[in-house]
Amino acid sequence: VDTLRTFVVDGGTEYADRLQDRAGMRAMQTPQGFDALAIKQAYAQVGDVSVLTDDASIAEDAGHRITFVPGDPLSFKITVPLDLLLARAVYAGEHADNS
Repeated sequence: VDTLRTFVVDGGTEYADRLQDRAGMRAMQTPQGFDALAIKQAYAQVGDVSVLTDDASIAEDAGHRITFVPGDPLSFKITVPLDLLLARAVYAGEHADNS
């Protein structure tokens, strides 16, 4: 959905640099699924989690190999108010009386 670009900073302003080749990239949805014990152990094992962006990066940093599985755009977590509005709209659409 999004375009990936590197950027440069000049005088405090960020400028787009180059478009990235997405051939070797995959989008990773959150939430992500893990064996509960494995992810708990991964969190306990890694050091500075502030530089890791999601559970997959925590697991990877702890030495686990990440496997990709097909996702669904309707599988999204509720993080910001817009997400809640979208979730309510999806729910309403799935539960609308179509008679």
